[in-house]
Amino acid sequence: MIRILLQLLVLPLRLIYFLYCKLRNLSKPGPLLFHRIPGKFTMFQASGMLSLFVPNDDVHFIEYAQFLGLVAESRHVQTFVYSLGPVSFGMAETEQIGAMLKRISHSGKKLIAHSEGGNLRTLYLMSMADERYAAPAADFQSFFPASEPHYVKGLLQKLGIRVEAFAAGRYKSAGEMFSRSNPSGDARKNLEELIKSLRTSISQVLDRVTIRGNKSFSRMLIDQSLWSSSQLIEIGFLREEITESALLKRLQNKQEEAVVHALSEPASAVSKSEPDRQNKKEIKLTRDEKLVSFTRRSRYPLIRLQRRRSVALVAMEGAISAGHHGDSTKAGFINGHAYREVIEQLADTIEEAVILCINSPGGTPDGSEMIYQAICELKEKKPVIAFMTGVAASGGYYIASAAHRIYSPETTLTGSIGVVRIQPDTAGLYKKLGVDTARIGFDRTQDIMSLTAPLSGDSRRLLRDQLTSTYDTFLDRVARGRKQDKRTVHKFAEGKVWSGRDFLATGMMDGITDVISLFEILKELLGYSKQTRLSIQLYPEVKMDLRSFVSGKIPLSAGISSLFGNLSPESLDLSAFRFASTLLYSLLPLAIRNR
Repeated sequence: MIRILLQLLVLPLRLIYFLYCKLRNLSKPGPLLFHRIPGKFTMFQASGMLSLFVPNDDVHFIEYAQFLGLVAESRHVQTFVYSLGPVSFGMAETEQIGAMLKRISHSGKKLIAHSEGGNLRTLYLMSMADERYAAPAADFQSFFPASEPHYVKGLLQKLGIRVEAFAAGRYKSAGEMFSRSNPSGDARKNLEELIKSLRTSISQVLDRVTIRGNKSFSRMLIDQSLWSSSQLIEIGFLREEITESALLKRLQNKQEEAVVHALSEPASAVSKSEPDRQNKKEIKLTRDEKLVSFTRRSRYPLIRLQRRRSVALVAMEGAISAGHHGDSTKAGFINGHAYREVIEQLADTIEEAVILCINSPGGTPDGSEMIYQAICELKEKKPVIAFMTGVAASGGYYIASAAHRIYSPETTLTGSIGVVRIQPDTAGLYKKLGVDTARIGFDRTQDIMSLTAPLSGDSRRLLRDQLTSTYDTFLDRVARGRKQDKRTVHKFAEGKVWSGRDFLATGMMDGITDVISLFEILKELLGYSKQTRLSIQLYPEVKMDLRSFVSGKIPLSAGISSLFGNLSPESLDLSAFRFASTLLYSLLPLAIRNR
């Protein structure tokens, strides 16, 4: 009742802004949208007043996925031109963006790609387009997934260091680089199978491209790893070499008068196609910001009586550790205590479901167990979905197995259900350096904590028993989460690393998808209609403190300009009316919060 009264109270102001939106939207986006795919992404958002002064060029991956979804839904855009260079983000992110580009294509829009050179992931994303162009003299590298592990046992021996690796699981090979001179048979077999699976996933996409002579495009890229744009034109992958600006002028049917100056060359004869182009109407070009602002204004409601359905997305990225009480979340680290607090707080928020976006190679068992138990408690109150992207191995999968459902792209690296411990002995190095040590008050198995002597038999047995117990707990947690027998889980464990493509067949996850399709799956699981719009609340917010600001970790040179210069396409429209509406939003959140 209070909410309705407050809505009526602010209705005049909302009406003013509503009319403003309608007037602004009389100017519609053009049919030609030009977009540059970002070079890198983040899964975290900064919070606090100091974050306003920090330049942040990284685009949030979820917001970017929403933008591409917006392009697919737009009734105004007919041609989507995207430009990209060498792709630095991972294959799992590349796969998801490729799926989103395919979604845009299936919505009836024409896709045109342009690049000034790049790598295999660049070619992967370009392959989604109907037409492909490259800058003159552009170069491309097509190195498929491969592995060249290094083994430093010989180097450590020369330094006087001996490393003993204890592992639960015959494929758990993380310690081999210190304790061996070459990969074990099981480790080599696992790597070969993993590389084959990743190559298959990539090849199936690339081979959809029609190449002259009906040859396999992926096979050609494997046989020849370095390509020029002219060579890609010869085989039919590219149409022609052209600069980005020239391509956009052509697509717009844009005719510009030549600028005459002292060193101008004589005017060349007009080509036969030039008169035809001059008769064509110029096509309006639209930028990202224009489309986003137009869509936001078109969706602004005069009054909202019901809250928008809301879900929480928790970014979990980096190595896992237990941490300490009172720790705060930081980008690139999964701190057990900090994330347990975030997950516990989600039990009492208005979000109706939780998505865990996991990108982690693993970490300590205690940190993983801490987060696992917090998720188990949360899922008794709300649906919890795990989305594994990039890498979700060992402790990363440990966490994911607590969720109700698990999804990932095909090229995600996951599994590695096993335990490893590395025990170094630096006595030889200390001797070479002339360092002497004395043991005082050591108990029978306390040599486990020493770096200057080999382990005793009792200590070695204790370590093996501990690893066996930890591994058994790992199997138990996965079996409970996946509702399977421990013996079944054991068949797919033993430290083996899987691609998402192959892991799906084991029953250890529930589906292959991208993040936008994941929200559609979630709607179906929650019983929402496909037209339901979800409000996505991002967790955790990475806090920025004054200490970081003073210590020079935050560049002051950016100044106030960063408030406006680094706005993403998803930023709000910075008009006076929007500013007033935002201010009112902060004063009366119950009245106008868009949910």
